[in-house]
Amino acid sequence: MHSAETLIEFRIRIDAERLLTLKRLDRFRKLSDAMMAFQNRRGPAPTTEDFETWRKQV
Repeated sequence: MHSAETLIEFRIRIDAERLLTLKRLDRFRKLSDAMMAFQNRRGPAPTTEDFETWRKQV
């Protein structure tokens, strides 16, 4: 049987991983939205730096 401390530690790790995943998804959506806006001629093209920054963060 697992101790309460172990379960709490697992929950903390899972919550941290979930938060990191949501941040990565948000960054991807922002880059994807910028690319879509450019393709639809509603915004400037994302720069190479934008893509490289996103890639390093993910």
